[in-house]
Parts: sequence; structure tokens; C-alpha cells
Amino acid sequence: QTDRPTKDQVSPQDSQQLLTLRNPHIQLSMAAFAQRSRALMHRRNPYKDHPPDFAQLARQYPEFARYARYRADGSAVLDWSDPQATVALCRTLLLHDFGVRWELPADRLCPTVPSRLNYLLWLEDLLTLSRPATHFAAVPEGSVATSASARPRGVRIGSGTSFTGVDIGTGASCIYPLIGVAALGWRFIATEIDPRSVDAAHRNVAANGWERDIDVRLVDATIAGEPAAESGESAIAPLLVGVLLEGERPDFVMCNPPFFDDDETPKQRPLPFARSLAAPNEQFTAGGEVGFVGRLIVDSAVLRDRVLWYSSLVGRKASLPPLLRALREAHAAHVRTTELAQGRTSRWVVAWSFCAAAVPSPVRDGTSSPPHASSSKVFCASGLSREEVGLRLLQTLRTVPGLRLGGSGRADVADADTDADWRGGASGDGGDNGGGDGGDDGGG
Repeated sequence: QTDRPTKDQVSPQDSQQLLTLRNPHIQLSMAAFAQRSRALMHRRNPYKDHPPDFAQLARQYPEFARYARYRADGSAVLDWSDPQATVALCRTLLLHDFGVRWELPADRLCPTVPSRLNYLLWLEDLLTLSRPATHFAAVPEGSVATSASARPRGVRIGSGTSFTGVDIGTGASCIYPLIGVAALGWRFIATEIDPRSVDAAHRNVAANGWERDIDVRLVDATIAGEPAAESGESAIAPLLVGVLLEGERPDFVMCNPPFFDDDETPKQRPLPFARSLAAPNEQFTAGGEVGFVGRLIVDSAVLRDRVLWYSSLVGRKASLPPLLRALREAHAAHVRTTELAQGRTSRWVVAWSFCAAAVPSPVRDGTSSPPHASSSKVFCASGLSREEVGLRLLQTLRTVPGLRLGGSGRADVADADTDADWRGGASGDGGDNGGGDGGDDGGG
């Protein structure tokens, strides 16, 4: 990476060539990103070892082929300068890999399939840690969790346990519920404040015959008594309190909140990637993502163990410290974080629970053992110095509630008596890893 050209050395005229892999430095960098992306993908994500083959998809789906550009070796890349290329890829992957029929309005945010699947699989790991007594199956009659419908057509990659969750801000794509039903056999309450997005989500659910598995709910968002649609400010809508029906006890809550505060200006994507299309409520919220997740924490402190695991994506690592402080102040019983990385983009997930039994205690009678009962962690670090590994470990340990660091609390990893493999390679425990958004949607 020391030989990579700096931003100032790359002229606008050269940027197109650089980002289409014609420069050896960019080739090396992109290869490193791809290796890191695969390492951080969930171990059960089918895209981890089998990324989409664009050339094969183009031969099979003529609508997708419109956006494919072939190389001399017969492989294909997508024309990322066209925003509809991402939509075509998402539509094709959902149909090809999961049997899901899907459409998206032209001016709404288009998700990436592998990254969304990673978030779901990571949540499943958390849910399967819980004891049977903490699985919340009791919900009101007529709710999605009591309905019986034809099981999904797609490839099933989950553990086989059916959970019920809430997707806050499901958007027009309704992507998490659709993949969750198709791949995992779960059921969802999907909330949204934008009527147009709710209509689109309803159409996607109906196209697959999953009205009894996915309950799309329009949440009334107002600002100082005015309907959100008539105000120039972003809406502060109810998240959970007042949205869940009496008696509903979902297993989990998930959301992908807007990143930006009202007065922020999103950065433009570099060439050749097209400008990201999204509705204002998909990009902006009062207080940005910290404000949004902070409001979710407040609601969770009211509902407490009515939900087993609360969770949210965050787009900035700097958002984690204030959120972790808020969770300590709310006296959450368990807090978990992870990084989801794919391509050039990293996201983080924070999850918390007020249920003491959400993570099992060590069992000493030999009948069972929790997944993380060992007193040591073994992992490989690639591309980092010993000092940087030590610093990151120390930063992580300081976020653990109730943990006291011995001595000065310095991260003297380089001089410590450790059993470490410094040769590099894949990351460790796949259960705590996932994948985030990437421009190539898992295509390498």
C-alpha cells in the first residue's frame, strides 16, 4: 500500500481508468479489499466462497445482460455508471438465488444482497445463543408469527429455527424481510414512514405471496403536529413504543438507519460509480444515525425484555462510543458489536439485550457449553502491525461493561507472551463476522 497513488496524484481524467482496474496499484488494492471482504463475510453466507458470476447471470437473464460488459477472458463486469445496474443486480440475485420476485421504484435506495444477508445471519447467531425459555413465540392472534403459509421457495441456509423480528424503516425494497423469509424461514413486522415506500413494499410482499409472513405497517410520522410530508425537516417517528401491538413479543429488532443529520451533505461517490438514489427519509434523520439509534435505545429501555435482542447498523465507527455509553446508562444486560465489511465499505452492528439469559452462562456439568466459553481467543491478523493489533484489542476490551484491565491497561501485545500467527490469512470466528455494502454486491 505504500506504492498506492495518492488522491492528489490521480487526475479526474485518469479516475475512470484507475477504477476500472487498468492500474496495477488499484488492482492490488482491489484484490486486498476482496480478500478482506470474503474474510469478514459470515461463514454461512453462500456469497463468501461463491461470488456472483456476472457472465453466467447475463446469459441467463436478458434484462441483467443490458448492464454487463465483457472482458477479453469471457468474464463480465457491470456498468456501475448506470444506477439501474445495481437495481438489476439486486433483482437478479434475489430471483436466481432465493426465488424472490422484486421491484424497486426508480428514486428509492437500492440494497446489496450479500451484505443484507450477513446482518441476518449474524443476528441468527445471537438468537441461537439464547436459552429456549427466552424464545418469544407468543404474539396476538392474527399477527405474522401465528400465521401459517406456504414455506419459501428459496435456498434455506438458516438453522431451522423460526424467529419473528421487526425491521424498522424497511423501505421500498423490504429487503431484510424478503431475504429473511426466503432464506431463513422467519417472519417479520416491517415498519416504514413513507407511504410510497410502504406501497412498494406491499407489492413486493404480495408478488411472493407472503402477506401472512410479512406485516408491512405504515407509521405516522409528525413534526410538531405537522405531517412529515408537509415539513422540510426529517421526521421523528415512533420506532417501537406505540408501534408494536399489545402482546407482541418479537425475538429481535433490526434497522438500517439514515446516516446523515439534517444539515449534512453526503459525499458524492467516485467515478465510475453512479450517484446513489434515495428518498430524503432514507438519508437524513434528526441527529443522524447516533440520534436515531439513541431514540431506539430509549424505546428499548421502556420495552426492555419484551424483545430479546435489539440491534442496528451504523455507518461510522465514531458512532459506536456514544451509543455504547448510552447502553451502559440504560443498564443493558448484554451488548455485542461487529464489523460488516464488503468491498470498499464498512458498516458496524450494535446489538443489545435486557434479558439476562440472552447469552447462556457457562455450564459446568458437562451437558453443554456455550460457544464462547474458552478463556482465550485465537485469530489471524493480516496487513496490520503488532502495535496496531494491540491498540485495536485494547479499544475493543474497553467497550466491555464491567471488565477491568490489569496494570496500566496498555496494549503491550507485541511484547506479551502470546500464541499468535502473524502470517496473515482469514479472520477468526465466523459467527461474529459479516459483510457490508459494496459497490460490486459481492462480485469481487
